[in-house]
Amino acid sequence: MTISARTLAVLFAAAWALLPAQEPAPKPPVDPVPSAADTAKADARRSDDLIAAIRAAEAKLRSVSLRMTTEGRLPGGLVMSVRGELCARYGDDRATYARFTYATGDGLRGAAESAQTAAGITLREDDPSFGDMFVAIDPALVADLEWAGRVLQRDDLPGMPAKAASSAERRAASPLGSGLLAAVRRQFDLAVQPRGERDGQPGTWLAGPRRGDLAADDPDLPIADRVELFVRTADLALVHMRQLQGEQVVQQVDVEALERDVDLPAARFVVESGGEKPKPVQQFVPLWEAIQQACLAAEAKCEKDAAARNKDKPAGEQQPAEVRPSKR
Repeated sequence: MTISARTLAVLFAAAWALLPAQEPAPKPPVDPVPSAADTAKADARRSDDLIAAIRAAEAKLRSVSLRMTTEGRLPGGLVMSVRGELCARYGDDRATYARFTYATGDGLRGAAESAQTAAGITLREDDPSFGDMFVAIDPALVADLEWAGRVLQRDDLPGMPAKAASSAERRAASPLGSGLLAAVRRQFDLAVQPRGERDGQPGTWLAGPRRGDLAADDPDLPIADRVELFVRTADLALVHMRQLQGEQVVQQVDVEALERDVDLPAARFVVESGGEKPKPVQQFVPLWEAIQQACLAAEAKCEKDAAARNKDKPAGEQQPAEVRPSKR
């Protein structure tokens, strides 16, 4: 895996400043000072190059195991922290496992453990909304939920491991952090910074303010006004992100340990049961009803999109609405 020449030039810019002074040379012609627009375009290209390089590295992974922490300050000032581990295996025997604990500043505590394999999803959770539960979701329903998540553009649907494990477990889909970096890139104007290491490890720092073209009432608008991230050169992993509002940290994500292409036997993808057998999710009414509502919302959106798409088409050219996999 290599990084583009443009990105490497940024990574090692500081090193050139340490070279011994040379004999004076004739001054070259002065280049025009780049405009603010040109600088912004160059920064965007560098960020895009780095995201592309991380995605290329992720595409080659066979497996990953990592530990990470997330700390955040919710609207209203409530502090929440999440600690956990994630294992993911890719390819024909794709599987994920996650175990997380969380705590809030007002004393709320919870834990979640989940595994997703070809046999479906097993989920054990101590959830303030649903209570203690240990359920199994069959592959057909998993397919419906994944479909609903794509239609609604959400990765936090009820029953899916990402909801149980907070935003950290979403990393399974982009284990080196390309997804997180791309999401931050959409909300902040990122620029590569001169400093090139963190805790003695070489890498790339990116930082920038919240984008000025985001609507003030955008529900996805981060409460932070600036962000900083660090991508480690050795494995192209995003191992640190911090969002700030003024001088106050409102969210921080740190990867404490990460191993690539390690052997992960089937036993690593099993939720601890203590001899207990998980119940079908249909028997856990609060969660089952939430899942059904999510699928119905996705179907309604498909119907609405199809109506808009077919509005000006003759009857013979109209296309039916997309339906959930279990109904095809």
